[in-house]
Amino acid sequence: MSPSRIDASESVAHESSPPPRLTDFQRYGLAVLSVAVALATALLLQHLHFRDAAVPLLLFACAITSWYARPAPAVLAVILSLMSFAYFFVSPIYSLRIETSEFPYFVIFASFTSLISWFATIRRRVDDDLRWIRDKLKVEVEERSSLLDLTHDSIFVRDMNSIITYWNRGAEEFYGWTPEEATGKRSDELMSTVFPKALEEIWAELLQTSKWEGELTRTRADGLQVIVASRWSLRRNQQEGPVAILETSNDITVRKRWEEEIQALNQELAKHARLLDQTHDSILFRNVNGLITYWNRGAQELYGWSPEEAIGKSSHEFLRTIFPAPIEDINRELLRTSVWEGELKHTKADGAEVVVAGRWSLSRDDKGQPIVMETSNDITERRHREDEIRKLNEELAASNKDLEAFAYSVSHDLRTPLRHMAGFSELLRKSAAASLNEKSMHYVTMILEAANRMGSLIDDLLAFSRIGRAEAHNSLVRLEQLVQEAVAEVRQDGNERKIAWKIDPLPEWYGDRSMLRLALVNLISNAVKFTRTRSQAEIEIGCTEHKRDHVVLFVKDNGVGFDMKYSNKLFGVFQRLHAQEAFEGTGIGLATVQRIVHRHGGRVWAEGIVDGGATFYFSLCKSHGAH
Repeated sequence: MSPSRIDASESVAHESSPPPRLTDFQRYGLAVLSVAVALATALLLQHLHFRDAAVPLLLFACAITSWYARPAPAVLAVILSLMSFAYFFVSPIYSLRIETSEFPYFVIFASFTSLISWFATIRRRVDDDLRWIRDKLKVEVEERSSLLDLTHDSIFVRDMNSIITYWNRGAEEFYGWTPEEATGKRSDELMSTVFPKALEEIWAELLQTSKWEGELTRTRADGLQVIVASRWSLRRNQQEGPVAILETSNDITVRKRWEEEIQALNQELAKHARLLDQTHDSILFRNVNGLITYWNRGAQELYGWSPEEAIGKSSHEFLRTIFPAPIEDINRELLRTSVWEGELKHTKADGAEVVVAGRWSLSRDDKGQPIVMETSNDITERRHREDEIRKLNEELAASNKDLEAFAYSVSHDLRTPLRHMAGFSELLRKSAAASLNEKSMHYVTMILEAANRMGSLIDDLLAFSRIGRAEAHNSLVRLEQLVQEAVAEVRQDGNERKIAWKIDPLPEWYGDRSMLRLALVNLISNAVKFTRTRSQAEIEIGCTEHKRDHVVLFVKDNGVGFDMKYSNKLFGVFQRLHAQEAFEGTGIGLATVQRIVHRHGGRVWAEGIVDGGATFYFSLCKSHGAH
């Protein structure tokens, strides 16, 4: 039993403890002394003219003796009281003889004194018996309490007013209040009890059946809210009246949380099942043996079998699956990464073969058994279109190759007659200059300029063809140095002009150095050419974006610019936005830039404003290099 409970029992015993044991001499001495004190007090009061004080004082002395000194001394006290009363207070005074007129008075006093002494003696005996019974009950209660303290269940007793009268160690450990703190408190107020239904209904059931069971929500001493499975047992007295309630409680907080989580998971699963049925993707679950355990509406629509027909079947045999690799390799990857993706061929209920993009996800059920969710998207039409596009691309690539070869051949074959035309025109102008008039001389000059322009056009066309046919030599290129070289080459044609150059820091990149140099020369030459009308030309080369897998460069000028609605023509072969008389050129330079950038996995684009300058951007992709 806890020390606090022992202390409480000892305090109760001390409050109602019996008088100390007296020896025979002390008991008889108490009888004489109590009567003597009462007699002396009565005589003193009589001397002070207080009448009739002797009777109550002598009765009190007899009562004291009867209570503390047991029956024999009580008889002595009665005899002494009667003698003192007859001698000092009944006529004749100072004589034990009693007058006839006083005899009834004396008899009444004697009877009342004997009655008081007898009653006090009987009352004392009853009190001793009750004390013995109480001590015996206390021992039994302490023994039972010690047994209740051995259990870890919360047990407490409360009366019919819900006042706690007993609080075991399990209740102290669980709720956090000591017996001293809990005893005497109302249980529902102490623990802020929340009942599952009206308290009146619970009391009615308890009084009718003498028991009640249910779940209660309570708050512990530390403020934590707990859920307990409570059982109430009603104790009745011999008259079948309710006297106390024994309440046993078990903590089920964790269990209730698990139940709530399981319920929430079940609701979530049901919700997901409804969502899975709403999607048009084919979704099925199969267990460790490959047997289908779930078949959604999308699978039914794709393959043509209902869930009743599919569930329980081996999925690979049922769908006659054709794998892109050995199934053992696929299963090993699935076990290693918990995911596998690939294309599969399945056969539908009507016998048609479909190509699906399959994704397998491996998880485990509540028993730890592996379960696979297989999601399939029908890509049969897409695969057919991709095959058609692949064939068209192959045909287009072959046509482009033939076209490039034809352009290269034609350009190469035109060079010789064109060279003869230009050479003989120059000879004609020199030899016949004196005999030709001004108009004829103008004709010869026009023939010569057209031949030279045709030669430039053929040279550019040959260079453009070579870009597509040449083998790339990739290496790490310092772009800033490459820009400096391109600027130096372009400056030779414009030394007399005022050009403000701004070259930002540029990174190193991987690509074909000669191709990238040609692209930069073409872009910078364009910037120099189209700023010719500016008294102070401004050209900037820089980098707008530098990431791990790509970089974006730009060439910006303050030249004549262009209208953005014609931007789609900038990079086409022989496409020009300005007249030949205003700005010379063949219309192949930007097309060459685009081909070089494409071979480096990037793209090229431009932004401009009419008479407000232009900016040409191009990106390079590290994963491609030059192809």
